[in-house]
Amino acid sequence: ESWFASGVSVALAWPEGHRVTVSVLDFATLELAAAYLRSIGWTRRRLIVGKSLADDPALRGFACKPTETRVIAAVQTMAGMLREDTLRHDNGAHLTSQVVTMRTMPGADGARVASNGRADAIKAAVWAATAARVKPSRQRIITAS
Repeated sequence: ESWFASGVSVALAWPEGHRVTVSVLDFATLELAAAYLRSIGWTRRRLIVGKSLADDPALRGFACKPTETRVIAAVQTMAGMLREDTLRHDNGAHLTSQVVTMRTMPGADGARVASNGRADAIKAAVWAATAARVKPSRQRIITAS
């Protein structure tokens, strides 16, 4: 939602027992991400997208569900899922790099993000994992930027 010039993340998530596994792919543009989603036949399924992307012409034909999350909320949700041992990922470089470079610091009203790099893979992974936990019988693909 804030990193359009840097790329777009597409997250896929699927349940494995009590855990959800996520895989996050990085695309240079929303058009390339949409082409990938079309190539795997995702046009008939719900697509959770960042609110700022939902009306983009590249996503015509998709059943988009706009959503938004502050970065710190996504980081805290991911940390909770990891602590609860309910989240795994495929060790892909894109999500890994965003997670290991994410820094937080205490603030007057709670934790704050101290990093200034991309966090779209983190947001997309959290959205996908949350959706997969709600309906464990279907794989989810989520895009964020």
